[in-house]
Parts: sequence; structure tokens; C-alpha cells
Amino acid sequence: STKKKVLSILPVCVFQIDCLEDKLSHCRQALEELDFKLQREELTPERRY
Repeated sequence: STKKKVLSILPVCVFQIDCLEDKLSHCRQALEELDFKLQREELTPERRY
């Protein structure tokens, strides 16, 4: 039945969501660190590239 199919893939979906949340958390941290460095350096737009 459809319900059994949904229940069978549910753990996989939960695991994938957890992995994505972990990746997003790492990305957010990296962006915050980069933002901090840019603010600290007070780089002009020309010097950022």
C-alpha cells in the first residue's frame, strides 16, 4: 500500500534532512567567519576580489 511505501522511506528522508541541516550549519558558520574577516579587514569592494 501507499502508506507502507511512505513509512519505508521515512527513515531515509529523516536521515537526508539531518545531513542537509548539518551541511547548512557548516555553510552558515563559514559565511559568518568570512563576514567577520571582511568586516575586520574593512576591505574596499575592489580589494575583495
